[in-house]
Amino acid sequence: MLAARIGNDPEIRPQEGLGEADIVYEEIMDGWTVTRFTALYLDSDAERIRPIRSARLSGLSIVPQYDAAYVHSGASDEIRWRISQASFVDLDEYFNPQPYGILEGYDWRGRMYTSVESIRAYLRQKGLEKDARIEGYPFDATPPTGKVATAIQIPYPQFCVVDWDYDATTGCYLRSAQGVPHLDALTDQQIAAENVIIFYAEHRATDIVEDSVGSTAIDIIMTGSGRAQVCRDGVVTEGKWVQSSPDKPILYYNAADELIPLKPGKTWIQLVPLDYDVKIN
Repeated sequence: MLAARIGNDPEIRPQEGLGEADIVYEEIMDGWTVTRFTALYLDSDAERIRPIRSARLSGLSIVPQYDAAYVHSGASDEIRWRISQASFVDLDEYFNPQPYGILEGYDWRGRMYTSVESIRAYLRQKGLEKDARIEGYPFDATPPTGKVATAIQIPYPQFCVVDWDYDATTGCYLRSAQGVPHLDALTDQQIAAENVIIFYAEHRATDIVEDSVGSTAIDIIMTGSGRAQVCRDGVVTEGKWVQSSPDKPILYYNAADELIPLKPGKTWIQLVPLDYDVKIN
């Protein structure tokens, strides 16, 4: 499995290959001003993934859950050191330039790209390819019952406010950013997901400088347990997330402590601070 860091600066939208990912995590970063994605590819063969951006502290919590290869372009010294101590495969573009490319016509925020096949070929060449870890989430196509959830709004920073609107025809949630349909430039289709999970977690400020303008890292606590809202089929299930081990995918439970099954398809996990007022209607 590949875990790619994809930028979300408004100037570089629409991204390429983001809508093809099987699982996507979105989190706040860079002084609480913007969000960025960790996109996981298992079954997808996205022919281009762009823009590849730098690693952040969150990757050290997300990537080990899936034993994924971490696809990114650079990191601060502190984050690079922490990644070097981890057990997953690190494919920092700075040290592994071969599977990456530069797309002309974009500034530094939007020009770095790769593809699923380029990364997999590089892993094979280096003897680093391994079977994907297939475990964790239970799946069930049967629609659940519960509170209606046809519209979700997540109050991320100004330029990254997210809306998900349920489309009963496709059985998917359709994503908008800043009130505009969020497209994937590869397909020119609006990004869609069968499951949208609101993951409430403590966000701790740190003194780890992560970029050239001095923005400091946010430590998102993804160990233990916390509140979660699982939206699928136009219904929300209130529950909790539980992290039993750092190297296992986080699972979701309802009020009766039963595992919440996900709908087969794509899943977006929205990491939000504990005090966020996420609107679900």
